[in-house]
Amino acid sequence: MFRIEQQKKTAFRKMTRGFWLGFLVWSTIGAVVMFLGLSVPDLVDAQKQPALVILLDHFDRHADAVWMALAAATLVALLVPCWGFSVTLRSLLCIAVVTGILETIGVLSGFPFGDYAYTDRYGLRLFGVLPLAIPLAWFVVVAGGGAVVFLLMPDLSRWKRACSVALLAVLTDLNLEPIAWKLRGYWIWYPDATDPPVHPPLSNYMAWFVIAFAMALWLPRFESARRPSSRIVWLFLILNGVLLAGHLGMLVRS
Repeated sequence: MFRIEQQKKTAFRKMTRGFWLGFLVWSTIGAVVMFLGLSVPDLVDAQKQPALVILLDHFDRHADAVWMALAAATLVALLVPCWGFSVTLRSLLCIAVVTGILETIGVLSGFPFGDYAYTDRYGLRLFGVLPLAIPLAWFVVVAGGGAVVFLLMPDLSRWKRACSVALLAVLTDLNLEPIAWKLRGYWIWYPDATDPPVHPPLSNYMAWFVIAFAMALWLPRFESARRPSSRIVWLFLILNGVLLAGHLGMLVRS
């Protein structure tokens, strides 16, 4: 029995390292692509290699969603030693379902985020509306943010921690919006406007704060005896660093 348990632990550690390595490699590629602002026409001549263009365009439409899936899988693997498998999985499902419902309502009604629409540039879409990577992104931001706040400020009260997670989520969204909207085209703000504003509506950031705050209040407790891995901090930094590479690239090219 002891040998079986040791084998399971060894296999889990290898799986965690695999997810972590995959996330690092994908992040490196993503940072280069975003910094250079590369697109399929920059890489392949459509007239000479039409089949390759179709293949690369299909890859490009799903690449960022794969990156987010790797981030979520890595975070799950890093949280399991802290929370246990069942609690971690329950947290993932709860955050994904709640935020998925809210995002779907938002796309269809404009509330609470504002007037926006998702494109097909962020992977598969549920019922042609919601990219499956979006709920995973919420999990990474909320659960990952909760672990980051605990690691950096372990003595905060539950309410202060939730507020800190919400602020971290808003800062992440501020970093994400120009990349997702104008560089990578995950979604479009004001899709029906003839002369749209150049910034997302304030309601978007208010919604991010409220939703992240509520989800963070619900998160399972972190305990000093079973501290989350410090790699979660690096995951969060790398995630935002890739987005910052896109900002820097747009600044250099402007």
